[in-house]
Amino acid sequence: MVGKLDPLFRRPSGCFPGWGRGCSGQAVGGPVCRNTADVHCAPATRTDWLAGARDPEVGKTLALMHRNPAHPWTIADLAQQAGISRSVLAERFRHYLNEPPMAYLTRWRLQLGAQMLASTSYSVARIAVEVGYESEAAFNRAFKREFTVPPARFRSQSGSAHATSSKYAQTPTDRGFGVS
Repeated sequence: MVGKLDPLFRRPSGCFPGWGRGCSGQAVGGPVCRNTADVHCAPATRTDWLAGARDPEVGKTLALMHRNPAHPWTIADLAQQAGISRSVLAERFRHYLNEPPMAYLTRWRLQLGAQMLASTSYSVARIAVEVGYESEAAFNRAFKREFTVPPARFRSQSGSAHATSSKYAQTPTDRGFGVS
């Protein structure tokens, strides 16, 4: 039996030596490390979100956006934080994610907003601020462009406008997306 499981616990060719270390830094292996293997063992030619996360600068940019989506990020801020020029960041981000950093951030904010509309009873104005919009009107326009319906209709169609459980009534910051 052990012999049959060996291939699951071997380091795939082309992976860095620490590929089987979990988030805690302890050696684990095989199926438990599939996420680690996917990120760190992907071919260099791979172009998708995981490959972007693997790139040091694009990965740092993604982490910044996901940790604090409501921050008023600019391409200059993100490039400075990543330690590269704006043009290099834009080029590499587009290479891996097939869209510019600010377009990605907009979609991320709108996804968070949609999640909050479906799972909380927060006002649209509050959600707009929570996900990084300066006004409810700006959030409404962007939301309708992305989802083809305004936020209020999206909420009513989701059937979850009155979620009151504390499990669902969390802001992006409460869920760990904000900077602590």
